[in-house]
Amino acid sequence: MDINEIQGQPQEQGDHEHKPKGIELFLGEEDVAFLSSVGRELTEGWLKESFILYRIDMKKTVPDFYGESKKKVYKEPVQIYGRLDIESTGVGQQVPGGIMKRGVGTMTAHIYLEHLVEVGLLLKRDGQHVQLDMKVGDFLMFKGQYFEIKDDGFSQLNNEYSYGGDRRFYVSVKAIEVDEDKFKAR
Repeated sequence: MDINEIQGQPQEQGDHEHKPKGIELFLGEEDVAFLSSVGRELTEGWLKESFILYRIDMKKTVPDFYGESKKKVYKEPVQIYGRLDIESTGVGQQVPGGIMKRGVGTMTAHIYLEHLVEVGLLLKRDGQHVQLDMKVGDFLMFKGQYFEIKDDGFSQLNNEYSYGGDRRFYVSVKAIEVDEDKFKAR
């Protein structure tokens, strides 16, 4: 069997992907560029909400027998702009008079794909976003609080993250607050 047959695509798929349809008939590249520029100007120019990303360097971090590591090595921190939502769950009790459960903060960062390409975290090949260098387990810092990424948002393929259900334009990264014993960047 030829390797091209294994990795190739059926002719119908190529024809199907390249014909304008749906929203592409009414929303062209200029419209998409305009909507992106307005959104990015608001996010990066006016609001200027940003956080710092600490990525684990998997090549330099040495795992133990179980694939874990107490001493992680990090790549250079990267400042990322996005629209941020920070929430906190309230303090609760298991049973009346029982042990108190501390509330925990959650962070959702909505980040434009174009911005991730610009800062070198997203690889784009043949018009497709193919690799994100921000993974589950990496850490974020916002206003002195540290969060661990639980969902990198890269597999979000639905209408919420696209223009009229046709093009992806941002990802939503979800993270939860961590204690200093989990991540010591201070």
